[in-house]
Amino acid sequence: MMPEILKDMMPITKQCLLDMMTQQHVRTVTNAKVKEITADHVVYEKDGKDVTIEAHTVVSAFGYRAYDPLTELAQKYCDEVVTVGSAVKAGNALTAIQEGYQAGLKI
Repeated sequence: MMPEILKDMMPITKQCLLDMMTQQHVRTVTNAKVKEITADHVVYEKDGKDVTIEAHTVVSAFGYRAYDPLTELAQKYCDEVVTVGSAVKAGNALTAIQEGYQAGLKI
C-alpha cells in the first residue's frame, strides 16, 4: 500500500496525467486494502475501517517487483551473464535501456 500514485513518473508527465484524471472525475484511493468488488461498488479497508463506495470501473495497481527467472539458468550455459533492467530492480524503461546499452558496450 503506497501513499501516492505515479511516484516514479517524471513530474510534468505526472501532473498532466493527474489533471486528466481530475477532469474525468477519477477517484484515487491509496493506502487501502480492497476487500470486495461487485458490479456496482467496492469495499476497502483503510485505517482499520471498512469503506464502501459506488464504482462502475475499478483499476487496481499493485506496484511491481524485480523478476528474474533466467539469470540462474543462463549462468549454467554461459561464461558471462549480465542481468539488467527489471530483472535486477523494478524500475522504468529508460533505466533498463541504459543498463542494456552499458552492458552491450562491454562486449
